[in-house]
Amino acid sequence: MTAVAIVPYRVDLSGNRRINAEAVLRWLSELNITVLLSEHAEQPDRELSVPAGVIRVFTESTGSFNKACAINRGFSASTDDVIAIVDADTLMDSRTFMATLNRVASHDDVIRPFSRLIELAEDQRDTYLQSAVLPQPAQTDRDDSRNGDVIPLCGGIVIMQRARYFSVGGMDERFQGWGGEDDALSAAFVRTGATVKVLKNEPAFHLWHDRDIRSRSGHAHYQRNLQLLNWWQNCSEEDMKSHVTRAQSVLRGKIHLD
Repeated sequence: MTAVAIVPYRVDLSGNRRINAEAVLRWLSELNITVLLSEHAEQPDRELSVPAGVIRVFTESTGSFNKACAINRGFSASTDDVIAIVDADTLMDSRTFMATLNRVASHDDVIRPFSRLIELAEDQRDTYLQSAVLPQPAQTDRDDSRNGDVIPLCGGIVIMQRARYFSVGGMDERFQGWGGEDDALSAAFVRTGATVKVLKNEPAFHLWHDRDIRSRSGHAHYQRNLQLLNWWQNCSEEDMKSHVTRAQSVLRGKIHLD
């Protein structure tokens, strides 16, 4: 079994996303897997500190950040049997993460390796950056929630068989800016009969960063993304197959390696 962790990334003006991405890359680089940073931006972040051995993929774009595009280009640049999509601000226990990679390699199609997403405040994040020790989550933290919001199957960290990701055409690159692509990929897996599981009583940790837009509904692409998500949840099988066929051709396409 070979596995790759794909980390989608674009720096923000404050630099906090760079700080978080560096922490996630340090964590992943200590594991016995391929680590691939896929950047979708106007130009590469030359100030980002990347551990030795991490593969960098760069896709030039002057538009809004497209997480789906970043992940798809990372997929196309890899050949590994198992794919882990790891947000550039999310990490978890290494042993649980590695055990899930092996579990997916042997029988399960898709697993989210955590049920609780713990929000680290700025001071908690800074403590982790100094110690590299994750805090113990409170017993009151709810499963399948993040500040009261339900976590999508493919949110934060999700691990899947390579063939399964390709079978749904990867992430939908029609999504722009904030959100929706995680939910759409989740819907695609469920609608196509993938074996999907969530590891109960396992936490993951979201590193603090200031947010460019405080309100989801204030995002420039919010309504369009909602419409796309609704399409994934309700479109006909014929329309889905047509989209997947086109998307698979993109996954086979050429990329720009930095």
